[in-house]
Amino acid sequence: MSFLPEVHPDDGNHGASPESKKEISIYINTRECLLAKTKVTYQDLVTLAFPGEVANPDKVFEITYSSEHGPDGSVGVGGEINLKEGMVFNVGITNRS
Repeated sequence: MSFLPEVHPDDGNHGASPESKKEISIYINTRECLLAKTKVTYQDLVTLAFPGEVANPDKVFEITYSSEHGPDGSVGVGGEINLKEGMVFNVGITNRS
């Protein structure tokens, strides 16, 4: 699965073509994803894990990650994280009680 966002002038790419931008390989719910960006948001991760998922106030997504390059952690609503090659994300749906 690839998720290659458009390149914008303010993305730090400084005029380089999208093909020259390095892709980072991460894993979301055991599926490999190649991303041409260095940060992802909570919403990016939800969209990658559950394409087409309709927003519902009774659904909460729990996102945890691990990386051999740093500490493990989680990403909350509205959060974002710097990507490192080989990071592993687990994205699950929980229902509010």
